[in-house]
Amino acid sequence: MEVVLSQPLAVSEICSRLNAELPSGLEVLEAEERHKSTRQTASTVVRYEAILPGESWPAEGFRRFHNQSLAPLRQKSKRGETIISLEGRLLSLESLDPRRLRLTLTQGAKGNIRIRDLLTHLFDLPKEKVLNARIIKISSELTEG
Repeated sequence: MEVVLSQPLAVSEICSRLNAELPSGLEVLEAEERHKSTRQTASTVVRYEAILPGESWPAEGFRRFHNQSLAPLRQKSKRGETIISLEGRLLSLESLDPRRLRLTLTQGAKGNIRIRDLLTHLFDLPKEKVLNARIIKISSELTEG
């Protein structure tokens, strides 16, 4: 998790304040200061699981990934449309069972990929179906450069 402060605080104070607000059972164990230049070049490797209720993820999406024939993702925002190459961004895609998948991608340094947009794009599904999918972030790990 990244926290941007409006005023300097000691790392121990940041942990203490965060822990006072977190629900029971959740605890910040450590924190570290990152300089602005490091944050801009760092990216995060994120793992997700997605469950599509009532049906299977289409096999064609897995085939496109494994054949490395992925078209760039088009994401719309308030500032317009962004075209994102998935090469080097979508690191893994695996079927855990017909309704459940796990994927790993990089987020951050080159912009963030909205996971529902990615799933809609990969599996050529209507947005309404992907909106019903249960998406769980399994892990995230900060990487440099």
